[in-house]
Amino acid sequence: MLLKKTFEDEEAISEVTFSLPNQVEADSIHVVGSFNDWDESAHAMQRQEDGSWTLDVKLDAGKIYEFRYLINGTDWYNDPDAEGYTPNPHGTENCLLST
Repeated sequence: MLLKKTFEDEEAISEVTFSLPNQVEADSIHVVGSFNDWDESAHAMQRQEDGSWTLDVKLDAGKIYEFRYLINGTDWYNDPDAEGYTPNPHGTENCLLST
C-alpha cells in the first residue's frame, strides 16, 4: 500500500490517498475505519486502468485513525505498510494512520 498525505493548512485538513497494487484480486474494495464509523460501504476504492485500486479521503489533520480494507464485502485485509497496528475486539488488528 502507498499512503500519500497532503495538508491544507487553512482548513486543518489532510488528504490521504489509499492505494493497493494491481496484484490484489477483487471485485470491490472498501476502506473501512474510525473516520467513517466503520461503515462498510462508505468509501469504495476505484480500480485504475493499470489494475491498482485508489481512494482519496479528506480527514481532520492531527488525529490518529484506525482502518482496514474490506475485499468483496467478506474478507478483511490489513495494509502491510501501515504506520502501526492496534488490537481490535475481533481478535485481529486494525491499521493505524496518523494525519
